[in-house]
Amino acid sequence: MKKEWRSYKILLTLYITILMLPLGAVFNYSYYDDMKQTAQKINHTTKLSEALLLLSSKTQTKGWDTQLKEIDKNFAQVGEWAKAHSNDADYVGGKTLYKQFELLSHCWEERYQNRVKENKECLKILHSFIFALEKMYLIKQKRFEQMLFITGALILILLLLEVFFIRFYLLYQEEKHAIYDLETNLFNQKYFHAYLQKVISRTKREDTPLSMFFLSIANFHEFDTNQQKYLVQKTAHLLSMVTRDSDTACRYDENHFAVLMPLADSQNAVHLENRMKKAVSQFDFQITPESKFEYKITQFDYNQTEEEFIAQSKN
Repeated sequence: MKKEWRSYKILLTLYITILMLPLGAVFNYSYYDDMKQTAQKINHTTKLSEALLLLSSKTQTKGWDTQLKEIDKNFAQVGEWAKAHSNDADYVGGKTLYKQFELLSHCWEERYQNRVKENKECLKILHSFIFALEKMYLIKQKRFEQMLFITGALILILLLLEVFFIRFYLLYQEEKHAIYDLETNLFNQKYFHAYLQKVISRTKREDTPLSMFFLSIANFHEFDTNQQKYLVQKTAHLLSMVTRDSDTACRYDENHFAVLMPLADSQNAVHLENRMKKAVSQFDFQITPESKFEYKITQFDYNQTEEEFIAQSKN
């Protein structure tokens, strides 16, 4: 169940990350489209300013009516947009956006229909309206940039979480299925129990001797973490140097090592113990305090269980 839950978390973060990409794109596009519409309305109202200047001029240009009709059309579009965005949160004027537009609309209709050439008041209202639109645009632009940053940050965080979960899961699986101890390269406790079960069955079936050599670092907890790691690595190296090809050396736990010796009676096991004692005495571990080791040899009794054999060897 533990493995399934960790796999589920990896898939969940992966699906969320994949889902965030289109959702983030849609969400940001909505802000972008809003900005685009605001920019278009600024352009349309700017053209209205040009129309008001034409009205106030003393000479009429060619295509006068056509120009004014086009401006009137654009102005109507601005009106529809202003009404739809009357309560826009980004509006910073004293009134609502649409009420400000209505003032401008009234002024425009009066001058357009009556061809009034005095447009100072209209121009003032128009410039105020354009200024409000430009402020809205800048606010929307800033918010759009913030949303891009937030969306990108969320996706990055999810990706980092996904990498973390995958790494954690792979390490978990490696530890779960590995048969070697990562620090010493000896067989680990999991392999030791599986192999011991097979060896005991074969020993009973073939009526042959089986010995176990147990080595303990007695003052292991007197050292700091780095010294402990160094000590177990050097001890494992020495142990692998003195064992026979038929022996199986394992790191049983943090400061215990076990060697299974099939077909070895107690006399043969003593030889291994002596070789290991000699190797330890001649090796300079170069750490303080001096490391202390305990050794024990146990001969398997056919009436023992696997657990009893291990307990007898460790005590």
